[in-house]
Amino acid sequence: MNYHNGFLNNDKGVSLFYQSWISPDPRATIIIIHGVGEHSGRYKEFAQYLVDNNISVCTFDLKGYGRSGGKKGHIDSFVDFTSDVKLFIDFVKNKFVNNKKLFLLGHSLGALIAIKYLHFYHDHPITGVILSGPPFSLNISVSAWLRRACVLFSSILPAMTIKEKSIQLNMLTHDKEKLEEFRRDPARHYVRSLQFIREYFKAEKETFNAAQYLSIPLLIIQGGDDDVIDVNKVKDFYHNLYVGDKMLIVYPDMYHEVLNEIDRSRVYSDVKYWLEQRS
Repeated sequence: MNYHNGFLNNDKGVSLFYQSWISPDPRATIIIIHGVGEHSGRYKEFAQYLVDNNISVCTFDLKGYGRSGGKKGHIDSFVDFTSDVKLFIDFVKNKFVNNKKLFLLGHSLGALIAIKYLHFYHDHPITGVILSGPPFSLNISVSAWLRRACVLFSSILPAMTIKEKSIQLNMLTHDKEKLEEFRRDPARHYVRSLQFIREYFKAEKETFNAAQYLSIPLLIIQGGDDDVIDVNKVKDFYHNLYVGDKMLIVYPDMYHEVLNEIDRSRVYSDVKYWLEQRS
C-alpha cells in the first residue's frame, strides 16, 4: 500500500487537505466524502480494509473541516462543496486511477454532496455511488427553529456561526471505543454558519427530488435504528430512483454511522462485494 497526502488549492484559494491509500494492484478506486463535523481521517480503518482487497481509496477534508482551510462550518453556497469535489475527482482521476473504474461514497452530508455533484456535472467519470445515511430529512427537533432563524438572519449575517449540538455522539454508533476516539478528536467541531444551515436544508429537498435523475449504479447503506435522520425518507428516495441497478441495505440494529458500528465488518464486506461486482 502506498499512502499519499497533501494539499490542493481550489478556485477561491482555499487549501484542501487530501489523503490517498493506493493498492499496488487496484481493481477500482473509491472517493469518500465525509459528513458534517468530521474529517477524512475517520475513514482510515475502512480505507485499509478496501486497500487490502485491491480497492484504492482517496478522500479529502471539506473546506472548514479537518486540516483544510476556510472558515469553520461556513459556505457561501452548496456549490462550494460540489466544485471542490469536482476538483478532487479530476485530480484523483489524473493521478491515481489509471483507467480503472472510479466510485464515489458519501456519508451523511457527504451523501447530499455526492448527489448534487452527480446531478450537476453530467459528464462525470463516476461508475457507481454509495450513500451512507443520506439525511433527506433530519429526525431531530432542533431543525424546525433552525430553519426559521436561518431564513430570517442568513441574508443579514450569513457567516455568523453557532455551535449546533443537536446530534449527540451516542446517536452515531454503539461502539464505545469509536465514540471515545471521536470525543477526543481535536479536529471535531460543532460550528455551523447561518448560511451553511440554510444551504443544507435547501440541499435536503433538492437531493431528495433528484432521485429520478440519477442514472448510475447506486447502493444505500443505512442504519435501521438511526435517530439522526428519517429512515423512511431514505426508503422513499430509494423507491423514487429510476435507475435499474439500485440496492438498499438496512442494518436493523445500527445507528447513523454504519461504517463505525460494532458489526462494521459486515458493512465493509457488503460494500466490497458491491464494488467488486461493478469493477
